[in-house]
Amino acid sequence: MANNPPMKRKEVLKGIGLSNQTKNVERYLEPLLVLKIVSQVIKTRPNSPLQRYMLTERGKNMARWLAEENQK
Repeated sequence: MANNPPMKRKEVLKGIGLSNQTKNVERYLEPLLVLKIVSQVIKTRPNSPLQRYMLTERGKNMARWLAEENQK
């Protein structure tokens, strides 16, 4: 997600090594939405089959920081 293309929920979870199950969405994706690290592309229809997710500016900053920390 670092280059920030809109991604399906399944793609987001696969990218972090998880399966597309409700428990994984509740445990990992929903907290990122609450913390505004990830945002939904279709804000008015959160359950749309066309829904995509993108990193917010906060998420991009966090990704950069994590990349820098991993290089130390």
